[in-house]
Amino acid sequence: MAFTALVLAYVRNYVQYHRYSFVSVWEFLGFWFVHYVAVGLVGAVFYALLQSMENLVLGRADDRPPPSMDQAIVHFCTAILLASLAIFLIAHWPAGYSEGLDE
Repeated sequence: MAFTALVLAYVRNYVQYHRYSFVSVWEFLGFWFVHYVAVGLVGAVFYALLQSMENLVLGRADDRPPPSMDQAIVHFCTAILLASLAIFLIAHWPAGYSEGLDE
């Protein structure tokens, strides 16, 4: 969760302020802590939804054991890391390539 929050804070800082660095260490720690709490809360909500709608979401049979909290956090953090990577790549997409996508 800590690494996911770090990546999310870095990508959000670049997308929002268009800079790679933070102004101070305290700003970095503040950004990281806020994103760490957010990843934890959204991960808990994801786990609750996964537990309540397990058959619908995962298509599991009733004889399989439900996923543990650790498995849910790993799946959620992986999804957030992939989404952050996609946002980072889109933010750095060269301007010349976007013209070809509009056609």
